[in-house]
Amino acid sequence: MNAEAPTMSLTSVAALRRKLGQNGFRPVALHSNEKRPFGAAWQERARQNPPEATTAPPHPAALNTGILCYGLRALDVDVDDPALAEQLEALATETLGPAPVRWRANSGRRLLLYRSAEGAAGRAGGARRGAGRRSGDCWQRDLCGTRRGRGMMQKRRENPLNLAQAAPRCGARNRQGGACMSPAMANGRCRLHGGKSTGPRTTEGIARIKAARTVQGLYGAEARELRRHISELLAGAAHLVEET
Repeated sequence: MNAEAPTMSLTSVAALRRKLGQNGFRPVALHSNEKRPFGAAWQERARQNPPEATTAPPHPAALNTGILCYGLRALDVDVDDPALAEQLEALATETLGPAPVRWRANSGRRLLLYRSAEGAAGRAGGARRGAGRRSGDCWQRDLCGTRRGRGMMQKRRENPLNLAQAAPRCGARNRQGGACMSPAMANGRCRLHGGKSTGPRTTEGIARIKAARTVQGLYGAEARELRRHISELLAGAAHLVEET
């Protein structure tokens, strides 16, 4: 929220945190005018049943409120251009499904929250304004209160190679006798093992490629059969020499 936003009273802060707890969230006390958790071991205190912030009186120096969001994954659209940011948000929604979105009025940047596939899941939602940051093993979201300055959203950057590493592998036999580990294209092979060309598929096409003129025929079926026959003759000759 903007720095001009009024500070909430102790009573309203306590009521907000109780309501969050009743709706299944785990509220976290934040320093007033900041998005920094108040006190030590705040993750453990937020995981209590009920969470400490829902029962303890608010501290005058900690009137901002966040929620513990362990189990969520944040998709940060770090783009100032509003039109481009909207396109990226639409692409994320089409690929991953709808999600709660947070943004700032003076920028195209926004944040989409998704539930993780593994790990203890949290509740996604709440106010759509404010800022957040990665702290320890939990996401702390600033829901209500005031903070100084613009407060640029901080994020945990994912490894940009994760998508490439998760792509299907080619699997074709390579020169070392193992399976090719290059990323596969649409037909299941990489660009070096036929990914860009399917080759002949019909009976007529296969017959035509067999009958096509070759440059030297070194690796054709007839040449391979001839080399096999020569190897057998040489082995037989060597055996005769040993016997004599």
